[in-house]
Amino acid sequence: MTPADSAAETKVLADAVTSLAGYALAFGRIDRTACLHPDGVTPESDSDHTVMLGWIAPALAGWCDPGLDPGLVAQFALIHDAVEVFAGDTPTLRIDDDGRAAKALRERAAADRWRTEFLGALPWLPLMIDRYEQQWEPEARFVRAVDKILPKLVHVQNGCADLGGYGMTADELQSVLDRQRADIAVYAGEFAALMDLRDETAARLITSLREREAAGHPPCPGGCGCRLGTDDADRRECGCDGGCCGD
Repeated sequence: MTPADSAAETKVLADAVTSLAGYALAFGRIDRTACLHPDGVTPESDSDHTVMLGWIAPALAGWCDPGLDPGLVAQFALIHDAVEVFAGDTPTLRIDDDGRAAKALRERAAADRWRTEFLGALPWLPLMIDRYEQQWEPEARFVRAVDKILPKLVHVQNGCADLGGYGMTADELQSVLDRQRADIAVYAGEFAALMDLRDETAARLITSLREREAAGHPPCPGGCGCRLGTDDADRRECGCDGGCCGD
């Protein structure tokens, strides 16, 4: 390779990492649906969620299955939601079959865009996205299952203020969690200890939401997910005639 070739390659690489850095910053500005920090106000970002998964999934790997590679688990955790840079976060609490199909199409298109933009200069990231989406490896399936546990931890941390704002009752949530468990068992039933942990966190979440309801904090009547105050101006802005979920 000549010095000129090396300089040209370095410029291509610099362009690629600059673009990737921009996408990483954009990732941090994507707010997840119905997930709030413990203050009950600050939205959880995709970056918050990814760091949480990146800590928890490798930490659980050896405990759940000594055969799992914690390093590979960490890599899958790091890129598991990268498609949302282009596809955005999709609300799934009440998603139907059409919504799932549309989500899958958006995320496939996003994975294609990662390959188009980075396969030549920085191939690791698009190749890892493809490996995760294929779900062939146990580490990928494990990360997918742990990913479904994290929102339960977040909801409990904020006293279910986010679920209340979303208009979710404990009875409706129980139905959602039952369906979710059946789905997880299909691809991660091999991880018995993880399924037990999932059940424990789900039970704690239902208890937390029932306690919120018993304390006089019913779901937001409009299900708008607002996090505003309770004065007249706030109610007009959020559109909840019966009061706001911030009560």
